[in-house]
Amino acid sequence: MGYNSSVTEYYNIYKRQDIFRCVHGEHGRFAHVVSPWHVLEEKGCWPEGCLSFYFRCSRLLKGATCPRRFHRPGQRCQNCPALREEKRHYTPELAVSAADWQAFRSDLERHRRWLSSVRGRCVSFFGKVESVKPHIKHVYNDRRSYFLFIGWWVVLTEAFIGRDRFTDRLFLYLPKGKQARWGMVEGDELEGMAQADLFQGRLTLFQPRSLEWNIHGEGRPGRESDILLGLNLGSLFDRQEERCFSCKNGVLVNVENPEGLRRRPKREMFCMAGFPNPGACTHAVFSHIALEGCRRVS
Repeated sequence: MGYNSSVTEYYNIYKRQDIFRCVHGEHGRFAHVVSPWHVLEEKGCWPEGCLSFYFRCSRLLKGATCPRRFHRPGQRCQNCPALREEKRHYTPELAVSAADWQAFRSDLERHRRWLSSVRGRCVSFFGKVESVKPHIKHVYNDRRSYFLFIGWWVVLTEAFIGRDRFTDRLFLYLPKGKQARWGMVEGDELEGMAQADLFQGRLTLFQPRSLEWNIHGEGRPGRESDILLGLNLGSLFDRQEERCFSCKNGVLVNVENPEGLRRRPKREMFCMAGFPNPGACTHAVFSHIALEGCRRVS
């Protein structure tokens, strides 16, 4: 959602990967790269930094068993004398020069002004459907974990918000019933009205209406039964690789841990095809073979 003075174009400046770094352990999965959204808006940890709390059980560390049969510290351990708390201070670091930092701040202020003109309002939009993926939540507690299928994310490219061009991916949220009714697929080109807002630093459209299709894509729309089957057969990855984001079977799920003290990432990569890790995936290979076969036939 950056700014270009020659034309009215915006990109998602909140997701830039070249501005901040942080040595916090949770960012190690991303080579300690952190987004401006996380640092400036979500955590608000620039420039003072943040405190992280780590919880340990002295009994479990010594190999003893918990009297309440817990296997790890959790919210219900708050009053237990065996619970140990450690505080650590982390401060994000700038990964750019002073001049580039000032240019970024200038772009950020323009971006925020533009956001204030569209956020929370009903706007017209246009876009081409790049993919339609399920919105899944992974809920953890001390005793079990489970998945919830919430709805659908429609990813739009070549998008416009009003008369402003948005050069990054634009997200459209669809409840399950809406997707069952409209059956959006890759290749659709559509326009309509929707409520604009931010979701995890991404410009997102909610409550779409007055939709019109300029082009209908091919393929079978995703169905709830397919997603429920994938949740039973699929697998979680311990890392997020770029190829998984572009794969139709790769879904980034939101993590919710209501019982609190067990630290987990906020998002996880889930493979609907059930491959144990990205290295074992054969989807790209078979797609390439199918494409080569089509070329030979033609």
